[in-house]
Amino acid sequence: MAPQNLDQYVSWVLDQNPEIKDLDPEIRQQLQADYVDSLENEVNAALLAAMPKDRLPDFERLAESGTTAQIEAFCEHHIPNIKEVVAAVLVRFKINYLGH
Repeated sequence: MAPQNLDQYVSWVLDQNPEIKDLDPEIRQQLQADYVDSLENEVNAALLAAMPKDRLPDFERLAESGTTAQIEAFCEHHIPNIKEVVAAVLVRFKINYLGH
Protein backbone atom coordinates (compact mmCIF):
# COMPACT_ATOMS: atom_id res chain seq x y z
CA MET A 1 0.00 0.00 0.00
CA ALA A 2 1.31 3.42 -0.96
CA PRO A 3 2.04 5.88 1.87
CA GLN A 4 -0.92 8.18 2.50
CA ASN A 5 0.78 10.90 4.53
CA LEU A 6 4.24 12.22 5.39
CA ASP A 7 4.59 10.01 8.46
CA GLN A 8 3.88 6.88 6.43
CA TYR A 9 6.19 8.07 3.64
CA VAL A 10 9.09 8.66 6.03
CA SER A 11 8.48 5.27 7.65
CA TRP A 12 8.52 3.66 4.19
CA VAL A 13 11.81 5.38 3.31
CA LEU A 14 13.37 4.41 6.65
CA ASP A 15 12.29 0.80 6.13
CA GLN A 16 14.40 0.72 2.96
CA ASN A 17 17.57 1.29 4.98
CA PRO A 18 18.79 -2.00 6.51
CA GLU A 19 20.72 -0.15 9.23
CA ILE A 20 17.47 1.24 10.63
CA LYS A 21 16.10 -2.21 11.40
CA ASP A 22 18.68 -2.63 14.19
CA LEU A 23 17.92 0.70 15.84
CA ASP A 24 16.32 0.87 19.24
CA PRO A 25 12.57 1.51 18.65
CA GLU A 26 12.67 4.75 20.65
CA ILE A 27 15.56 6.07 18.58
CA ARG A 28 13.79 5.13 15.35
CA GLN A 29 10.62 6.85 16.54
CA GLN A 30 12.53 10.05 17.30
CA LEU A 31 14.43 9.85 14.01
CA GLN A 32 11.16 9.42 12.13
CA ALA A 33 9.55 12.34 13.96
CA ASP A 34 12.54 14.55 13.13
CA TYR A 35 12.44 13.56 9.47
CA VAL A 36 8.67 14.16 9.27
CA ASP A 37 9.13 17.67 10.71
CA SER A 38 11.94 18.39 8.26
CA LEU A 39 10.00 17.01 5.29
CA GLU A 40 6.89 18.97 6.26
CA ASN A 41 8.98 22.17 6.32
CA GLU A 42 10.41 21.35 2.88
CA VAL A 43 6.94 20.68 1.43
CA ASN A 44 5.61 23.92 2.92
CA ALA A 45 8.55 25.90 1.51
CA ALA A 46 8.04 24.36 -1.94
CA LEU A 47 4.32 25.17 -1.85
CA LEU A 48 5.02 28.78 -0.87
CA ALA A 49 7.56 29.07 -3.66
CA ALA A 50 5.01 27.72 -6.15
CA MET A 51 2.19 29.95 -4.92
CA PRO A 52 1.46 32.89 -7.24
CA LYS A 53 2.92 35.98 -5.60
CA ASP A 54 -0.36 37.87 -5.82
CA ARG A 55 -2.07 35.14 -3.75
CA LEU A 56 0.45 35.13 -0.88
CA PRO A 57 -1.37 37.77 1.23
CA ASP A 58 -4.61 35.77 0.96
CA PHE A 59 -2.75 32.59 1.81
CA GLU A 60 -1.10 34.17 4.85
CA ARG A 61 -4.48 35.32 6.19
CA LEU A 62 -5.94 31.86 5.61
CA ALA A 63 -2.95 30.18 7.26
CA GLU A 64 -3.58 32.22 10.42
CA SER A 65 -7.29 31.55 10.75
CA GLY A 66 -8.34 28.83 8.30
CA THR A 67 -8.81 25.14 8.77
CA THR A 68 -6.46 22.55 7.32
CA ALA A 69 -9.10 21.65 4.75
CA GLN A 70 -9.45 25.31 3.68
CA ILE A 71 -5.68 25.73 3.38
CA GLU A 72 -5.36 22.54 1.32
CA ALA A 73 -8.22 23.60 -0.97
CA PHE A 74 -6.65 27.04 -1.45
CA CYS A 75 -3.30 25.50 -2.37
CA GLU A 76 -4.89 22.99 -4.73
CA HIS A 77 -6.83 25.78 -6.43
CA HIS A 78 -3.92 28.21 -6.79
CA ILE A 79 -1.03 25.82 -7.45
CA PRO A 80 -2.05 23.94 -10.61
CA ASN A 81 0.91 21.55 -10.42
CA ILE A 82 0.68 20.93 -6.67
CA LYS A 83 1.06 17.16 -7.01
CA GLU A 84 4.27 17.57 -8.99
CA VAL A 85 5.62 20.12 -6.49
CA VAL A 86 5.02 17.78 -3.55
CA ALA A 87 6.27 14.72 -5.47
CA ALA A 88 9.54 16.51 -6.28
CA VAL A 89 10.13 17.21 -2.58
CA LEU A 90 9.37 13.59 -1.65
CA VAL A 91 11.68 12.20 -4.33
CA ARG A 92 14.46 14.59 -3.30
CA PHE A 93 14.07 13.48 0.33
CA LYS A 94 14.30 9.80 -0.67
CA ILE A 95 17.36 10.41 -2.84
CA ASN A 96 19.08 12.43 -0.12
CA TYR A 97 18.31 9.82 2.52
CA LEU A 98 18.97 6.63 0.55
CA GLY A 99 21.39 8.00 -2.03
CA HIS A 100 19.24 6.78 -4.95
